[in-house]
Amino acid sequence: MRPNPASSPRTSSKSPLDARSVLVLAPIMLLSMVAALELTMVYPAIRHMIPVFRTADVAWALTIVSLVGVATEPLTGRLADMYGKKRVLLGLVVLFAVGSVMCALTSDLTVLLIGRALQGAFLAVTGIAYGLVRDVLPAEKVPLGLGVLSTGLGLSAVIGPFAGGALIDHLGYRSVFWFGLIYVAVVTPLFWWAVPESTVRLRQRLDILGALLVGGGIGLILLVVSQGTVWGWTAGRSWACYVAGAVLLAVFAVRALRIDYALFDVRLMFGRSLAPTMLVTFLGTFVLSAYAYLSALMLQTPREDGISYGFGLSAFGVATYQLPYALIAVLGGLGAGMLVRRRGPVATLRLAMASFAVSMALFAFFPSHSWQILVWTGLYGVGYLLSPLSTGQIVLDAAPADQTAVSASVLGVARSLGSGIAIPVSGTILAQHVLRTDPQTHQPVYADAGFMWAFLAAAACGLVAFAVAAMKRTPPHDGRRHAAGRSELRPPVQAPVK
Repeated sequence: MRPNPASSPRTSSKSPLDARSVLVLAPIMLLSMVAALELTMVYPAIRHMIPVFRTADVAWALTIVSLVGVATEPLTGRLADMYGKKRVLLGLVVLFAVGSVMCALTSDLTVLLIGRALQGAFLAVTGIAYGLVRDVLPAEKVPLGLGVLSTGLGLSAVIGPFAGGALIDHLGYRSVFWFGLIYVAVVTPLFWWAVPESTVRLRQRLDILGALLVGGGIGLILLVVSQGTVWGWTAGRSWACYVAGAVLLAVFAVRALRIDYALFDVRLMFGRSLAPTMLVTFLGTFVLSAYAYLSALMLQTPREDGISYGFGLSAFGVATYQLPYALIAVLGGLGAGMLVRRRGPVATLRLAMASFAVSMALFAFFPSHSWQILVWTGLYGVGYLLSPLSTGQIVLDAAPADQTAVSASVLGVARSLGSGIAIPVSGTILAQHVLRTDPQTHQPVYADAGFMWAFLAAAACGLVAFAVAAMKRTPPHDGRRHAAGRSELRPPVQAPVK
């Protein structure tokens, strides 16, 4: 019989996670790690993919994941609320597996991008996983459950770079995609057996038109951001994308306020409670993605005359320098969950953004010695640990139980936007400071100033995010607040509206 902690008796708010809860949380954590694992493994692979595809446009393998995530996450979250979070997650696993096979087998850039697009749909896993934890765990255990998911992110930060580095160095970049396929093939049966389906259902029509408006609008804006250096920021087609994207989003907002089955609650997501959280999430994810992209390039560049940052590391060597933040995220996961429960998510969010701002500024000015890289990386790890945990708890506290997945997925859109914009912006800054380009590998070598300004851009995002979090009102939060807005008894399973 599959375990169902949701049906277990309520215990004290101070009770730790019991064995039954851990049995349910472990597969959710392992499955939610897939997206983060794939990102951390593909970032260092880009340098090795350029000679095979013979173009720097292979960096689109990173950007397209964010594009697809932006376009699909709200719809996927709504489907999860309507038809079951576990069921939708299993469907996303199938798409991810197909995409992994395509990426592993192809030497054609178009096919690679299609495969990565299918993998990009899996970015919705984080928001759906948060909602599933809320639905199947007793309310007082939810903050600790989110801490377990945060530990999973930390594990992915350890496993991803080391496994990816070893695979890339010894078996080539294609092995990264085979790893993703094998991983989900092993974890998915455990998830299917151990995790009960959420009984919370949203009885509402599916807003297909709203999904198209949101996905199309944000996708067009992200497209022009990623292509601005190629098209020209003020070129005709760039302005066409800006205007068309803004119009689509405006139409969605007006329409959403007039219908009772909108893709998501506009008043909730852009109200006082969540709008600052979305902005902080966007800016914080910019920092996360900029760090992953810039640090891999910086550490793999050989040291030569004219630059002070190169270390000439292999992909596996890069992982050793990123170990401090990963260890902090792994070892601090449950402790961070307890910190959020005691101090509240807003206070921990401020700490996360402060660590982002300071660490990126230090990377900008002091990137020359190994000890500097290791210390700055450890400081960055505090933000890596606390940021998703804090924002996730804020959403769970604010969103109705039957709209958890879609609300968390809208927050995921902010993450995808931050990630999708960080890479082209960082790349644009670096492109202004090219020392030379290797004629055989097509790999550019950047001047010190390129990395300095790119890291300072990330530091500025962290600083603005801290300022926004500092101005956000801190509501009472004692670990029981999460349960206050919902019944102690779970609602019965309801058939979704056709």
